[in-house]
Amino acid sequence: MKEKKIYPIQKCKNGHNVRDLSDVELLSIAIGAGCKGESVYSIASRIYYELSGLRGIYGAGVHKLSQIKGLGEIKSIRILSALEMGRRIVSREVETQELNNPERVWRNVLSDITGLDHEIFIVIVLNSKNRILKKSIVSCGTVSETIVHPREVFRAAIKENGSSIIICHNHPSGNLEPSKNDINITERLVKASKIIGIDILDHLIVTEESYCSLRETGYID
Repeated sequence: MKEKKIYPIQKCKNGHNVRDLSDVELLSIAIGAGCKGESVYSIASRIYYELSGLRGIYGAGVHKLSQIKGLGEIKSIRILSALEMGRRIVSREVETQELNNPERVWRNVLSDITGLDHEIFIVIVLNSKNRILKKSIVSCGTVSETIVHPREVFRAAIKENGSSIIICHNHPSGNLEPSKNDINITERLVKASKIIGIDILDHLIVTEESYCSLRETGYID
């Protein structure tokens, strides 16, 4: 006798905790319904493995997802909205931390860079206790470079009366080695910081797997 399939919604109704559900089961709930000839669980499983998990799905965007059989625009928006809520929870939990080492900074910006195929330049404004006053994306660039001007970097710090800043940018390629452009930008911003009177504590190159601190590697005194 064929075993009856128990779908995620039924599991929860029968007393299962949502936390006990697999990624695919959670995804199937976000999708909501199947299509002709394919169940919602089958669609979720196919998408999950085609796009290499939730991170790949989040990075795909509405347009790409909506082209996949069984989704469409509304379901794609529903999926990405659910993932975005999770990203914001993680982001806000780490914002209350004291950013006193590079690893904490990396974990703080990880949710901002996940799934991106282009560079962004992030400025974190800190108070005297190294807690976040404001976090801003001041530039979005191509896969290979981003254009940054000191006035944009220090604008929020001056407005928020910040004591110091930490700057970060991602390398979508996964290569953590500072480029010549990275080093030149760092030197220019450090010189500007001395004139303005707001310290740059560090400049981090970040990927989804790790980070490189330009202070630890000797590019910032």
